[in-house]
Parts: sequence; structure tokens; C-alpha cells
Amino acid sequence: MSQANGAQSQQPLPLFVCSSAAHSQARFEHKDASDRSWRRLHGFTRPFTAIFIAFWISWVLLALSLFGLMTRFLPDPFGWFIHWILALVALAQISVFALAALIDTESHTVRDARELHGVARDLKFIKRTGHAIIHPTTFKCGICNVVVSRNTFHCRQCNKCVDDFDHHCAWLNACVGKHNYGWFIATVSLGGLLMPVYTGLAAYAVSIFFRDNARYTAIVTQLVGISLRGMPETLLAYLFLQCLVGLIISVGVLALLWFHVKITILGITTLGFIKAEEQLIKTGKIDASLHNLSASRKVLSIIKARTSLSRVGKNNESVSINMSEPSAASASVATQSPPISVANTSDCPPTHRTHTTTQLLHRHPIAVQAITTSGLFIVGDILAQQAVERKGLSNHDVSRTLRLASFGGLIAGPAIALWYPFLQRTVAFKSEWQSVVARVALDQTVFAPTFIGIFITSTTLMNGHSLADVKVRLNDGYREAVINNWKLWPAVQIVNFAFVPLLYRSLVVNSIATGWNMYLSLLTSRLDGSSKSE
Repeated sequence: MSQANGAQSQQPLPLFVCSSAAHSQARFEHKDASDRSWRRLHGFTRPFTAIFIAFWISWVLLALSLFGLMTRFLPDPFGWFIHWILALVALAQISVFALAALIDTESHTVRDARELHGVARDLKFIKRTGHAIIHPTTFKCGICNVVVSRNTFHCRQCNKCVDDFDHHCAWLNACVGKHNYGWFIATVSLGGLLMPVYTGLAAYAVSIFFRDNARYTAIVTQLVGISLRGMPETLLAYLFLQCLVGLIISVGVLALLWFHVKITILGITTLGFIKAEEQLIKTGKIDASLHNLSASRKVLSIIKARTSLSRVGKNNESVSINMSEPSAASASVATQSPPISVANTSDCPPTHRTHTTTQLLHRHPIAVQAITTSGLFIVGDILAQQAVERKGLSNHDVSRTLRLASFGGLIAGPAIALWYPFLQRTVAFKSEWQSVVARVALDQTVFAPTFIGIFITSTTLMNGHSLADVKVRLNDGYREAVINNWKLWPAVQIVNFAFVPLLYRSLVVNSIATGWNMYLSLLTSRLDGSSKSE
């Protein structure tokens, strides 16, 4: 054994070569000493990620909506009991989240070497492009300067070695590994319990509006303190929006929980699963070095169920699993790949795990946006006519619904699909926040006023009116619509441009647009009424 180690030590280790010749012949990443000496102690160590900040803001807003609004619609005597039960669950969820983020996930081997034996970081370490920070044969971390176990991974975001590394979680702003994986799963589990309840309570509050409108109005008046015209309808739109938001978050959290249940049963990590999926798409086979040998076929079956393998079939005649016993070098290289963040996929290499919606957004962004916007205008108009105006199905103005759907599909949808990429390309400053502010300013001073003017003009002409009627309607409704737009959309767009990837910004707008489209429908109806009275 000692001879083998001696032979390995005599071999050249390209990871640690620092000669000037090596520097001139290879590309490498060289951080200054202050960067290499820094490490993230836990999730509350700065710098904070945008997603980490967004989580805390979103959690506070959702908690205010849940306990300040939705539980008030629950009937006595069970209302307050459910209110406090949910409060305890929410407190447990945020406490477990904070605990998962506060745990230092650094490898105890590295920590003991530093604290007990005085092993210092190698501040002269240079990482060559294409090589892992942990050496593939000696398992020595070039930065921590300690020999670690095979399942240890050096996370670049946290700049520390993590035992049983699963993934770097942008929501926690920390790594998920051996020491906090259980707390991470507890956080996701409690979230999977709370969000469906949140969605159900929002839907229950909406149902009260239709089943017992007098009780709904009384509760709203009690919450607001005064009786305001249009307040019950405005709150209804907000509750409907919370149904959509809660449903989206519930699906995402439950899908994440189910994924971790599956990989836990298989005995693999998120990183191992993603690397296996990448390998299957690229080569048509899974190297057993990425997994336990007994779990490889189960991994393949899960990937087949989650991923379209039609492209694999075209490029490879068969899909197979390499069940040969891996060498130590290949196993180490497989485990020491760049950190994969499940919560922030923008930091991940392509994994071909895109869902159908994402594929369609990539391939046909204008068509998808046109169809989606048209459908949302239909929903908004139906809510306006049935929930607010209370026309009844027999008196429903189908032509008005079709006009709004046509505007959404032919004008609004394509315009939104083209506008966001244009802003992304043309408005770019050194500071990301300067870019965000500039994009929001352009969106609200150029696009929004133009869009509202085109909306009033188009719906007027589609209703058979003349250009003179267009001028009258613009005088009556344009200023009001623009001011109401500025009450809602600047805050939405700041979050959208700051935290949401370009591909999904239109989806965020669509999730908010149901209530806004309902308002536009009511505006159209009011302008129609004023035209007829004249």
C-alpha cells in the first residue's frame, strides 16, 4: 500500500504545476489570495443571492396574506383553531429553513485539520480549466490543502469542502450536504404541507364571494375598516391571483419533495442524478461510477420517465448502462464536477430536463405568448362579466369576450414576446440594478402607455366604432388606465426584471395579468356604456 502511494506521489500532478511554461500553455482560473481565503460559513454569510432575499420577502408576503386575510374567512368556532395550527406549522417551517441555512456544512475532516493541526489553505493554488479542485487520484483538495473522502466535494460558491455534497441551494444561500440534508428535507416537506393549504384557503375565500356575497362583503369591510366602492371585487381579484400563485408554488415544492424521496430511496445525490442524466443524453449510457451499482437501472427508468429520449434514439442505436466497476480516477472525476444548484438552474450546465412548457417557450415564444395571453383575456372577461357585473350566463356578451381574446392573441401576446428580449439586448449597464431600473422605466414610460392606447383603439374599432369614437374613448379612459397601470406594474416589473430569467418573464406577467385583464374588460364595458348613452 505504501509502495502504491509512493508511486502515485512520484507521478506528475498537473493540477498543482505552477511553472511559467504551464501558465503559458494552458488556460487557468487564478483568484487572488483574499478570494481563496474566504469561505461561506453559512447561508447568512454575505453576499446574499437575489433568490435568498426573494424567498424571505415572498415568505413574509405570503404569511401576511394567509394570516391577515384568508383565515379570516374561516367559520367559527374552528377558524381561530386552524389559524393557530397553521401559525405553528409556518413558524416551524421558517425555523427549520433558518437552521438548515445556519449549519456550517464544511467537512469535519477539513475543519479538524485546520483547527487542531493548523493546516492552512493553499493561497498559491491555481485551478486549471477542465480539472477538478479535488485531485482525481489523491483526493487532496487544492484549496483546503487536506486529503478528503471520495464523496466530498469543494463547492465553488461557498469555497469549502462539503461531505456527501447534494447541491448548492440558492434559496438557502448555502450548500446542502451531510450535515443539513435532513433539515433541508424538513423545510421542503413543511412547505409542501403549507402551500396546498394556502391555495385551498384562497379558493375557499373566492367561493364565499359567489355563495354568500353578503358575508364576503361584511368580512372585507371589517378587514379594511371602511366600506369602499369596488373593494370586494378588487380583493376578489387578489384572492384569485393567490390561488394561481399558491398552485404554482405547491406543484413546484411537491415535485421537488418527490424527487428527493426518489433519490433517497436509490441512495444517490442530486448531483449524481443530474450527471447521470447528462451522460445518458450525450452518450446513451450511464457510467456506474456515478451511482451505486444496484441503483443504476432504477436511475435509468426514472430518467426515461422524466426526459424525452427521442433525440438519444436518433443519435444512438441503443441506450445502455455501463455496469463495469469504475476506477478510482473515473469515480473521483465523476463526483468532483462543478456544483449543481437545483434551486437556481441558471448556474447549472444544461441537463436536458426541460419540461414541455420550457421547450415550447424556447422554440415558439411568440406563439406560446399569443395563445396564453388570449386565454388570460378570456378568463379576465368572464370574471368581469360574471363575478363583478353579474350578468349571468344567458346575458354574457360573447362578442366582447372574443374581441378581447383577439386583441390578446394578435396584438398583446406577440408584443410582449418581442418587447422583453428587446429590453434585455438594448438596456445593459455594468450594474445589474442600473439595468433593472432602466428597463422598468422604459417599460412603464414607453411600452405601457403605448399598449394601453393601442388597447383602447383596437377594441373600439373591433366593436364597429369610428375613429371619432376612438378619440372620445381615449379622452374618457386613457389617463385613468395609465395611472392605474402605474399603481400595479412598476412593483411587479422590478421583481420580474431583477429575479426572473428572461425566458420566464412573460409567464410572471401572465400570472398577474388575470386581475389586470379583468380591469381592462370592465374599462371596455364602461366606455361602451358611455358611448351608447351619448
